[in-house]
Amino acid sequence: MKRILKAIGVIVFLAYFIGNVLPNLIGVPLAAYHSYEARQTAEDFINEDYQPKVSSTNESYFKNSIWIHDQDSLAKIEIKNGKWIMSYKGLKTNSSDVYEYRVTKEYSIPQNTQANSTELLTLISISDTLRYEILRYDEDYLNLMYLPRGNILLYKAYK
Repeated sequence: MKRILKAIGVIVFLAYFIGNVLPNLIGVPLAAYHSYEARQTAEDFINEDYQPKVSSTNESYFKNSIWIHDQDSLAKIEIKNGKWIMSYKGLKTNSSDVYEYRVTKEYSIPQNTQANSTELLTLISISDTLRYEILRYDEDYLNLMYLPRGNILLYKAYK
């Protein structure tokens, strides 16, 4: 009977360790690596000559335009009259797909370097708040990094 209880105890401990402890031991370094890798990829996308726009009001930052996702042509963003509208061809757009947006600058000073500014985009709808870093915005391209995950979203202007 003692052997059976010991075996059950070992099985319970291993199940707990594999299910709860092991993913955290592996997941944290893996997430940090992917975040670093995404940042490196984002830096590759940024043209060295590209200078971020400076805007005092949100409505003047983005022009009314339509952007098509680089890898999924059915996904689009429409910026219209100060609203950010996400849609997918074939699906009905509802009120939770319409966002107010705010662009802010964030400054950071890494050790032994000059101050860097980052443009952050915050989208706010009735059901969600999303944050992005603006990597590039000009008449042809809109490149964003979704925070906190770090995946890169590339859009081309619809002409």
